[in-house]
Amino acid sequence: MSTALPNSKTAASSGRFISTYGPDDWQIVPIRDILLLDQPGAWGDEPTPTDPGVRVLRAADLTRDGRVIPTNAAYRRLSERDQERRIMKDGDLILERSGGGPSAPVGRVALVQGMGAIYCNNFCQQLRVDRDQCIPQYAARVLWHVYEQGVTARLEHQTTGIRNLDYAAYLAHTIPLPPLPEQRAIANILDSIDQAIEATDALVSATEQLRDSLLHNLLTRGLPGRHTQWKEVPGLGTIPTDWWIARLGDVATLQRGMDLPQDKRKHGSIPVYGSNGVHGYHSEAPVAGPGVVTGRSGSMGSVYFSDTSFWPLNTTLFVKDFHGNNPRFVYYLLSSLRLERFSASTGVPSLNRNFVHPISVAVPPVPEQEAIAAILLSVEQSMAKERVTGERLRKLKESASDALLTGRVRVKI
Repeated sequence: MSTALPNSKTAASSGRFISTYGPDDWQIVPIRDILLLDQPGAWGDEPTPTDPGVRVLRAADLTRDGRVIPTNAAYRRLSERDQERRIMKDGDLILERSGGGPSAPVGRVALVQGMGAIYCNNFCQQLRVDRDQCIPQYAARVLWHVYEQGVTARLEHQTTGIRNLDYAAYLAHTIPLPPLPEQRAIANILDSIDQAIEATDALVSATEQLRDSLLHNLLTRGLPGRHTQWKEVPGLGTIPTDWWIARLGDVATLQRGMDLPQDKRKHGSIPVYGSNGVHGYHSEAPVAGPGVVTGRSGSMGSVYFSDTSFWPLNTTLFVKDFHGNNPRFVYYLLSSLRLERFSASTGVPSLNRNFVHPISVAVPPVPEQEAIAAILLSVEQSMAKERVTGERLRKLKESASDALLTGRVRVKI
């Protein structure tokens, strides 16, 4: 890529529309000018045993980063005429025209490709671009950029609590349109970043599955190849013979946290833990690290490990005494117990330590605890590294999209 030419042009701005900038050899056109077809989706009829219907895309199938993932797949029956008119072709776009509630976004758009017979419901708009002017991949990118720049937020109004896009105004909004070869090159660059993001996300997902599998196996079978003799324990299954069975409270005694109102907090570096994790920072630490915290009320089940000293709020339980056990092993042990099962309230969920302390758990010798914790920690560190990579790629995509789709950075053709 090379830097954009200094010359640029501006589309006329009127009403609520923002100005659109582009190099002199780019066109600036209303969105409507690149479309061959734009029509609202249909709802269709309930499927029947003899007619299971056609898969329908909904706003819920649009992701926050401009993709279609039909995880909420539904099927509806369409008339023969509607099937001829409304089945989407590869390269069509789906635009979210109406949101599902007061805080739902409108204006998200995504490319439909390789999905077979599919159509969109009446909260969405089906768009088909004129390929003599615009390639679908570029159209998806530039219309997503319109959404990200907040244009669609300015062009929305509410009806009975549902956000709706002022579609006529949307079609009148202008977009930059480079020559077709440059459109294709821009789309290819952004596609390659997306592919890297998807590969990173897949690696994170696979590592999470590995972590979950290792967590179960290591906490029930111990280190691979280490044990040859086993014993059956009711409720716990088969465990190594040199492991012992103990009450959880004798392995890790839980204690309720301490109140710390916002107006009492002082500037500092001590993490303050609530039921959802770190809730801010303070200048004092009543609990020395390393430590383990879990949610007591509100949000339950999540377990947190603190390398440093910390302040646990009264919405948490923290490990007051590890009884000589490895703190990080105790963290993994608690993480495996699904503590939310022991909610003591049918109203606001709360975790009573008196219900948790009697749980029977299998405990290996401390040296094996340390080895198990080290294995699981290395997997989590790898996962954290990939998450950082994914976040960097997303930021790269955001900056590259803005630079390429405005012509501030040009692609050499």
